[in-house]
Amino acid sequence: MKKISIISVAALGALVGSSTGFANDHAEIEGPFETPMEVTAMCLECHEDAAKEVMATTHWTWEKMQYVPGKGTIPRGKKNAINNFCISISGNEPRCTSCHVGYGWKDDSFDFTDETRVDCLTCHDTTGTYRKPGAGAGMPAGYTGNAKMDKKPVDLVKVAQNAGIPTRDNCINCHAFGGGGNNVKPGDMSNAMRNPDKDLDVHMDTKGLNFSCQQCHKTNKHDIPGQSLIVSSSPSSIINCTDCHGATPHRYFPTAAKYNKHAKRIACQTCHISHFAKSDGTKMSWDWSKAVVSKAEAKEKKVIKEHGHKVYIFKKGKFTYQ
Repeated sequence: MKKISIISVAALGALVGSSTGFANDHAEIEGPFETPMEVTAMCLECHEDAAKEVMATTHWTWEKMQYVPGKGTIPRGKKNAINNFCISISGNEPRCTSCHVGYGWKDDSFDFTDETRVDCLTCHDTTGTYRKPGAGAGMPAGYTGNAKMDKKPVDLVKVAQNAGIPTRDNCINCHAFGGGGNNVKPGDMSNAMRNPDKDLDVHMDTKGLNFSCQQCHKTNKHDIPGQSLIVSSSPSSIINCTDCHGATPHRYFPTAAKYNKHAKRIACQTCHISHFAKSDGTKMSWDWSKAVVSKAEAKEKKVIKEHGHKVYIFKKGKFTYQ
């Protein structure tokens, strides 16, 4: 237990050291703010380098230089790649960029050099009230220009006054809802990860280790390491179990040496994360051919749900969840 405590303190120190000033009280912030960009401008008065640091990360660029066989080293990522899950963000930016750490990326005219367009609050909100509507191009509720999405505006002053170190909630707000719904896309990161038990996640168990995301994704100057191995042609920011557990993780039992030999060839997940979507169902198939243009025809389609998800959406087609 003592070793765990030391790791926890070290990780927290790395996190706090990555962005100065969070020990300070933000209660003196008064506002009012006409736009969320004004909040960012105010943040930068003290956190002078914060926007530049964010702009150097893939959370901002949605691409990075990667080697692609046959094409060499090119800028590649969510911003410009085509995949077989959601195709591409091109033409659908306002919806996709609701999870961008910026304000107003609705088309190619977005200025990636404008520091005030960096959204500090999406990661640093501690009130749980900050909300970015699904098709608002990253603008918070109240500032999208759409009456329906702006019906319940975010209190920017309140959120700014309570800015603090990111928690699991901040990460999950975006990462658990990729693909348009809870656990639809990731399969192993759902809304249940906000307060998981030991069976769901041994590291984040709220009655046990209660790790934050940054415990493993140790942040430095707003750069958060870690990426999916299946989407990158040249992963360079990988987090491994051995980073904490070492090359010989099995100990204290007679056959530990044999288990460690297995670990040289077999991924840790094979035994320790043998199942995914344990709490919430995830999308297993998507048949685009079942989509229809006519709303009248769509009304005739019976809405069936599996694991809390709609199996048929007339604009998208038919799905299966497990």
